[in-house]
Amino acid sequence: MTSARYGYGLGWFAIAAMLVDLPSVMAINQCAGSLTMISIRDSFRPVNPTRRVRAVTIAAMAVAVRANAQPVGEERFNAFCGNLAYLLSW
Repeated sequence: MTSARYGYGLGWFAIAAMLVDLPSVMAINQCAGSLTMISIRDSFRPVNPTRRVRAVTIAAMAVAVRANAQPVGEERFNAFCGNLAYLLSW
């Protein structure tokens, strides 16, 4: 009987740990995406990656993610992301 309660209450600890870690992971992802977009544009015309350019590319990424996620909907978003990850792994 006690084995069913093993780890009882650790979910709150896991959520707290993720809430601390999630902003840093998201910042790294946004920075990487921003630098990728700047590098793509720099391939065609030299770009000086100022703070404003980085902020604009982060905003552009947010708009692009929202525009692509909106038609999918919340109920199918996980399946969409899984299919996208599978497609990108080819």
